[in-house]
Parts: sequence; structure tokens; C-alpha cells
Amino acid sequence: CLAIMTTSDLQSQVEPCPNETGSSVGGFARISGVQKRIRSEVDGALLISSGDDLTGTLFDLYSGQPEMESLSKAGFDVVCPGNHEFDFGWEKYRNATNFAEFPIVCTNIEIQDPVLASAILPSVILEVSGVNMGIFGLMTPDLARISSPGEGISVKPDLVGISDRMVRNLRSQGADLVIAVTHIGSENDRKIATSVSGIDLIVGGHDHSYVNETVEGPGGWKTIIVQDGMRGERLGILRFSYAGKGIQDPEWSWIWLDNRSPSDPDVEQIIIPYLARYRTLLDEPVGITATPL
Repeated sequence: CLAIMTTSDLQSQVEPCPNETGSSVGGFARISGVQKRIRSEVDGALLISSGDDLTGTLFDLYSGQPEMESLSKAGFDVVCPGNHEFDFGWEKYRNATNFAEFPIVCTNIEIQDPVLASAILPSVILEVSGVNMGIFGLMTPDLARISSPGEGISVKPDLVGISDRMVRNLRSQGADLVIAVTHIGSENDRKIATSVSGIDLIVGGHDHSYVNETVEGPGGWKTIIVQDGMRGERLGILRFSYAGKGIQDPEWSWIWLDNRSPSDPDVEQIIIPYLARYRTLLDEPVGITATPL
């Protein structure tokens, strides 16, 4: 039995936070604790993020170091960047990539800066329990409109054509399974799945929704599409078998990352000093009013 574990749109939520029900959910340490348990139950596994892991004040303050260090310690195997990674310009995201101990993949982004360009691969093949998994990433073509990447960053919009080429490239390199890790929204994920044959799984992001469906494409090819909401409320898990052709006997489930979830103390220790300084800065007065508000 193999497993693909997935997250989407973590948005720098490094510690647990209350959701709309008041429950304390999420946190990178809980992701780490649960993924360790899942790996102990299967023959091989991958932990994948579909992007928007970095955003907001924490990212702006520390340039992605606490998030990337803790994601690395939490066992992430491959990540596709989302639009929020570029909210403060490509230079800040380039700094963040220095702390990533996993491959970052995005096929359709073009980057002039040679250092950042070398940090983001178009694709990667990872061997898991004897199965070669070819993985490529896709960024939303709306990047320049909804974020602030700065000069020298562009995104190719031909998602279907690029996906078709990547399937053929990865298959020719010996990939047994092909996984697209996308930050383009589920509507575009479905468009790719109905237009391109050869993608076994699409791990999506960007919509902040929960998706688990199978879409039929050319020649009857079936592609599984999943997405995992936002801020790490749940961890998505696809368990399946592989016997030489495609994903067999897929079973999809979500695990709530709540108080019942194991928490990895090694990841907690990475985050604690950053949050302490962060809260100290938030407590500093920014002004005084002599008139009651």
C-alpha cells in the first residue's frame, strides 16, 4: 500500500488556530506528527503541498525561514509555489527557498533571476517503494494580477498544452505515475483532466475548498483530483496500490488536525522562538491617542 498525503494553502499558519467552530486545528507540528504515523502504516508515502504556504506578516518579517525550516522538518517531499509566495516580490521568496530541504516544482513559471530559477524545477521524479512518481507543478496565470512578483517573473497560460508535454516527458524518463501539483483552482484542474491523458493524480490548491473526484479524459483515462481547504485544518490522504499500471484501489480520506493529533516537538521547537519575537513586535505601541476611541 502506498500513500500520497496532501496540504494546500497553509498560509503561514505555523501553529494551531481556532476554526469557525472554535476548535483548535492545524499547525505544522501536527502535520508532521500525523504524516509520521501514516508513513509507519504504508509501504511508502509522499507529503505534497500545492502552494500558498507563505503569506502575511510572519512571511514578511522573517522572509520565509520559519515556514520553510518547519516544512522541511515536517517531512514534505515536494512543493509547488502559490501566488502568495510572491506577495512581497520574488527576492523575498528567493530567500525562503534557501531553507527548503525539498524540491520545489513549477513548470509554467519563467524567472529571469538565475538563482531563483535554479531553485524551482519544472519537474522531479521521486522513487517511492519501487514506484517512480513523476511530479510537475503549475502556477495560476493570474499571478501578476493577484500578487506582486515584480519584474522578471511571468507565467505561461497554456495549462493544457504544458501538462500534455510534461506527461510525455515524464513518461519518457521512466515515470510510472504522473502527479500534477497545481495552484490554479479546481475548475482549471478539471479542464486539464478532461483534456490530457496520462495524469494519474492532480493535487490542487488556490480555491480553499475540499475536493475529491475522478474525472474522465481522452481515451477513457481517469484522473483523480484532490484539494485540501486551507490553513491545515485537515491532512488529505490517498491510499492506493500499484501493480504496474496506474493507481489501483484508491481510498481517499481527510484527517482533522485537532487536539487529538500527535504533535512533533522538533517542529514546535523550530517555530517557538520566531513566534516569541513576532508577538513581542505585535505588542509594541504604534501610536497614542489623547481622545477615547
